[in-house]
Amino acid sequence: MNNFKLNCFVLVLLIFTSSICSGLTNDKQLKAEFTKAYMDWKKHIKEFNQRKMPIEYFIYNKYYARITLLGVQVLPLLVKKIREGDYLLNHAFLKISRLTHRDLEPFAFYVDKNRESMARIILRWWDVKRMKTRDRFEISYSKFFNALKKSTFSSGSSDYKRWVLPVEYDPLLSMGVFILPNVIEKLKAVYCVKGIVDSEKSFILSFLFMRLVDKHSSEMEKDLKIKKKFEPQTKTCLAWWKKFKDKWILKEMKTKKG
Repeated sequence: MNNFKLNCFVLVLLIFTSSICSGLTNDKQLKAEFTKAYMDWKKHIKEFNQRKMPIEYFIYNKYYARITLLGVQVLPLLVKKIREGDYLLNHAFLKISRLTHRDLEPFAFYVDKNRESMARIILRWWDVKRMKTRDRFEISYSKFFNALKKSTFSSGSSDYKRWVLPVEYDPLLSMGVFILPNVIEKLKAVYCVKGIVDSEKSFILSFLFMRLVDKHSSEMEKDLKIKKKFEPQTKTCLAWWKKFKDKWILKEMKTKKG
């Protein structure tokens, strides 16, 4: 009996150790991929720096695209570089995070061309507002669905392009990929084994989820099998999230603030 308990303990310990090592390996691999993509991009833009070219030359090229394609998990590394003064990465941060100016800070749009000022706004959001994402989501979520009850919106319309949602929807969308776990929690609450228990919320939350992940991505298009006629995608969204969530839930890395 004692041997059995000891074997079970050793097995659990091995699994736990293996998972930690796997996480460290993945972090190390991601950092290596980011470093290579970053250095390739810096090498590419070197001549642009010398010739003082417009910003489009720096951020609209295949080397910069490789950085953004690394996805959500690379955000802490981008933040570290932005802290160090590489403000050209502001665009990569916003592209990956799906954050809009509305959630970053009022009037952030007007400082967009001032890269240093925009970087300060991004870093302030990362250090302060990001930590309050869940609470801010719950507040915006409640406001939106309260406004929805008073509106003339109907999920019965198959043409979602003609939907006129209350303006309270915009703050939710502007919070970017950071609220995906929260949206999934709400989707699970309106869905059970027997099916959808709240069709209107299911419509809205599925729509929000697809917008945040980007329905045009190859993964989303393939797995959600989006049709011209928009239908509730709750079950498929939940299945997709179960399969790909590791790519979309931000894992903290040990990066120095600088």
